[in-house]
Amino acid sequence: MVTNISKTVNINDLPIEQDINSEDHIIVQNELKTYRVKFKDLIFNKENTTFGQEINELYSRLNELNTMVLQLQSQLQQETSRATAAETALRNLIMSQKTSIESQLSSSISSETSRAEAKESSLQSQINQVKQDLTSEISRAKTQESSLRNEVDAYTKSGRVPL
Repeated sequence: MVTNISKTVNINDLPIEQDINSEDHIIVQNELKTYRVKFKDLIFNKENTTFGQEINELYSRLNELNTMVLQLQSQLQQETSRATAAETALRNLIMSQKTSIESQLSSSISSETSRAEAKESSLQSQINQVKQDLTSEISRAKTQESSLRNEVDAYTKSGRVPL
């Protein structure tokens, strides 16, 4: 004859363990029965926890933050596009001004060079005229000198003394 021995153990009398692994069991007790469940078979989600509402609020806040990040990224792209357009416009303006200034400088340099060349040509003509005048004067002076020497020689040979 087999006798069933029933032993009653109070859950409060069980030892407390700090670590749980997937093969351990958890004891569940309700009004109808007491049973065990493997820890790896437990499913925790926001519907069966006391902090489900907090999780929902965190998800909502996360969605709000994601929306804000997307808006900020969009604004950043717009501002970057505006900055790039402004930079391009400024570069074009600078290049236009540079080209205009270079053109004005080139024109001014060309004009001043032409004016200097004309002045140089005029001065060279004046120098050539002075040279020509000096050459003529020197030639005339030599002719007069020669004529005077001839006269002096003629007086000297004739024996007459000039008064």
